Amino acid sequence: MKNNTKYMVYIGTYTGAGSEGIYGFHMDKETGQIDSLGLMAKAENPSYLALSKNQNYLYAVYETNQYNQEIGGAVGSYKLNSQTGSLQFLNEQRVLGKAPCHLCLDNENHHLFTANYNDGSVSVFELNEDGSLDEMTDFICHEGQGPDKERQERAHAHFVSLIPDKKHLYVADLGMDQIKVYDFNEVKGKLYENLEKTIKIEPGSGPRHIAFHPSGRFFYLINELSSSIVTFSLEQDKDKNEIACNGNQSVIKDNRLLQTVSTIPDNFHEFNNCSAVKITPDGRFLFGANRGHDSIAAYEIDYNTGKLALISHTFTDGKCPRDIEIDPQGKWLLAANQESDNITAFQIKRDSGELELIGSVISISKPVCIKIIE
Repeated sequence: MKNNTKYMVYIGTYTGAGSEGIYGFHMDKETGQIDSLGLMAKAENPSYLALSKNQNYLYAVYETNQYNQEIGGAVGSYKLNSQTGSLQFLNEQRVLGKAPCHLCLDNENHHLFTANYNDGSVSVFELNEDGSLDEMTDFICHEGQGPDKERQERAHAHFVSLIPDKKHLYVADLGMDQIKVYDFNEVKGKLYENLEKTIKIEPGSGPRHIAFHPSGRFFYLINELSSSIVTFSLEQDKDKNEIACNGNQSVIKDNRLLQTVSTIPDNFHEFNNCSAVKITPDGRFLFGANRGHDSIAAYEIDYNTGKLALISHTFTDGKCPRDIEIDPQGKWLLAANQESDNITAFQIKRDSGELELIGSVISISKPVCIKIIE
């Protein structure tokens, strides 16, 4: 029988310094208490994880430049045991791109997409009915660079996601300061660049991750290098099933950006890089993670305009929060502190969106990604 009082939590890690792969935890829904279940799957650098919509399968990128003596990383598939949360390895496929760092699925579990950081590429895989990975159906390399000669010397794809219409793939490229947009042909498993919809970001920003508002009207980009979050309009034309800004496709290139806010306090002038951005299920609050300031910036979202109002900055009680995740109730937030080898838990105050650190802290080597499921 399923345990309805606890969540299942999966943690992706960097291996080689004490970690061996993907780890599992139980989290009490009422108290936030976290208990370790140990190693769930042994793998090399399973840094970022993705779950199928039906929560029957878990996928992980293996973030390497060489896998099984061949150039590029890989991606692995696992079947979830709904009773115990254990993972059964299904198969893996090599990713032609180097250092795959993010992945996503379509809702039907037909295709999987990866963003490959080191060579700025995107891979597409077909998925079998049993959840396993089939062959790669497409591979695209970005070309370009930004003004930061150390971090933007070339393209660096850092995030992939199908937007709510399911027909367009958004790719945040940190090296190029762009959100590349692709039309996706599901029958062929192919991506076609849509130059009209590609979004150019302020030079030197370093776009990293995107969060889509539950209403489908807005999306939020967190910029790693400039420590900022940008709000964009995202409205669907239901008749044409295309994305248009402000309901008018003719102004799509000019009227996207609604607001830009900083993720760090005005009086903080030391090094900082942003990482994850997440929104509560009810769409009221947004959180962005700071590495350097080692904090989580909390914002209230205006439902009508999508704009953000700063609530607070809360220290993570750890170093270098690589990822944050919110539970399905919108009650708890977990922070994966990569450099202090721990995960800290916070309660989200429903009335204000402020974060309160609770006593639940777990030790784990080099945590990178958190996924919480029923």
